[in-house]
Amino acid sequence: MKKLYFLFFVLAFFGCKGKDWKYKIRGEVEAKVKTTEWPLAPRYETKKRKAFWYTDEYRITNDTLVITNSDGSEWKIAPPYEIDSIK
Repeated sequence: MKKLYFLFFVLAFFGCKGKDWKYKIRGEVEAKVKTTEWPLAPRYETKKRKAFWYTDEYRITNDTLVITNSDGSEWKIAPPYEIDSIK
């Protein structure tokens, strides 16, 4: 039985092929961060966090980078951002 589980794990791990993206985009997003540990009245603060996206295509409108996902939703990324070509 252990051999069967091991074989299943190996096939699942090596058999899955991921998507190859053309671009990696690095930027910043604003995120709510909990600043207190009080359970009755937690306080939150908005801070900038580093983030990255993988995509096949993008467009630039004025100075804002726009990424369209496969489901039709869009991400708008304000400067500063970096675009790295993967392929």
